Amino acid sequence: MLQLIAEQYAFRILAMEVMPDYIHLLLDCRPQFLISDMIKIMKGNLARRLFLDHPELKSSLWG
Repeated sequence: MLQLIAEQYAFRILAMEVMPDYIHLLLDCRPQFLISDMIKIMKGNLARRLFLDHPELKSSLWG
């Protein structure tokens, strides 16, 4: 999912490390994107896709 989001917004994932409760990413992007904007885009799109595909996550996280 992260790779699809990166391609959609013209980011490039240079390195990724997946841990049980977080992900480390090294990204390359166009200069007009602020780091905070990239984070918002990646987290927002990933969360939306996960909650649409797995609605049980939302109820278990926010009961």
